[in-house]
Amino acid sequence: MLIIYDLDDTLVKTSECITHILLERSLRAMVNKGFKIQSFYQALFLLKEFNKQASNAEEALKKFVISMREDLKFIPIGKEQLTNFTLDMPISPLESAVKTLHLLKEKKHTLCLVTVGKDSLQRQKLEKAGIDPILFSKIIVSEDRNKKPHYERLLAEFAYSPTQVMVCGDRISVDLEPAIQLNCKTVHVLCGRGLSTKEKTSKAKITYRISNLVDLSDLKELR
Repeated sequence: MLIIYDLDDTLVKTSECITHILLERSLRAMVNKGFKIQSFYQALFLLKEFNKQASNAEEALKKFVISMREDLKFIPIGKEQLTNFTLDMPISPLESAVKTLHLLKEKKHTLCLVTVGKDSLQRQKLEKAGIDPILFSKIIVSEDRNKKPHYERLLAEFAYSPTQVMVCGDRISVDLEPAIQLNCKTVHVLCGRGLSTKEKTSKAKITYRISNLVDLSDLKELR
């Protein structure tokens, strides 16, 4: 089968390892430019609460600034910090991620990665987490959140029918709904964004839900 992975909170622990650090940096940057708050840590707590239910950190930042009734000019100031990932920041793979990738590769499945973000940033995360890029037959990094054209491209390039394709991701709207539209099988990874109430109660027709990537190798299509 062709297995298409998302990166953040699907293969690497983005929310757990670095998102909270980046949110704190965003808030500090806005405060340094005049963003008014009474307590830094109370404001940070509120920002993190917004982040728990948001589809991404940028969305959380926007809702936070609006809730504080501050000037929207602070949003790009905070947003700039959200992509300021450096290799000294901690990031690790999800439990069993590396083991599962190697196992599926050994079983001759075709592994690909489609992730949203800046190319250098996403590749740094992969490297920092100890995931060898050579495991993937194709890596696509796009700043466009619409993944459907990329999925279509991979199906055509590797000559797989939709029934032979499985897409794994934590965000249903971004990662999985485009795959459902193409009639591919889907795996909702219950990690990071995938743990939000909005994601877990989605009415999208998900094929599988897993809490640990090692469960992938037990799915009948991948044995």
